[in-house]
Amino acid sequence: MLKKTVLTSLALLLVLGLAFQTIPVRALKEDLPISATPVILHKAILLRGFPPNFLVTGIMPAGCYKLRVNPPEVGRQNPNTSITPITIRVFGIQSNTCTSRPHLFITIVTVDPIKLNLSAGRYVARFVSIQRKGRLPVFFTIPHGLD
Repeated sequence: MLKKTVLTSLALLLVLGLAFQTIPVRALKEDLPISATPVILHKAILLRGFPPNFLVTGIMPAGCYKLRVNPPEVGRQNPNTSITPITIRVFGIQSNTCTSRPHLFITIVTVDPIKLNLSAGRYVARFVSIQRKGRLPVFFTIPHGLD
């Protein structure tokens, strides 16, 4: 009886352990490296010109990471405002070199309307870290006649 209880407990522990290991991976629907770490986003500014370019600044939490920006993801248009969201994830990945203090980053992100198959209209680029805290929305318009 004791042997059966111990084996059942071990089997349950194994199943629960495997289940809890896969939950964080399933929670991240995008493909992120295991070494991904959140960054602190300070500012996102729309630059002049076409295609839309954004200057993004922030802080990497530790000097052991380098910046990674995922390709833009186009969401569904909001029927009330006619604005289509574009989500751009910004995070850090493990680097080969390491410093002991956080460091600032500045990067330019381009949203290519041709690659994303965007038509003329109003859009909002949402720059988010992998924790989805501190979204930086930037509104922009793609004018008619550029397709």
